[in-house]
Amino acid sequence: MITKEDMELRGSLFANRNKENEKAPDFYGSIWIEGVKYRLAGWNSWGKNSGKEYVQLKAEIDQKQEV
Repeated sequence: MITKEDMELRGSLFANRNKENEKAPDFYGSIWIEGVKYRLAGWNSWGKNSGKEYVQLKAEIDQKQEV
């Protein structure tokens, strides 16, 4: 059985293949940090000055806290 300790500082991001609108994230997932599970959302972006592509992330505490 996987425990919270097994997941510490580990997470996953998945491509959002079912975006319902343009503001929906391009990626979604979760990560465990210090025993707390966070939900992640990511959007493809481009640097204004560099023109380089990157992923902008947002994290928030997952209310479910399930492994």
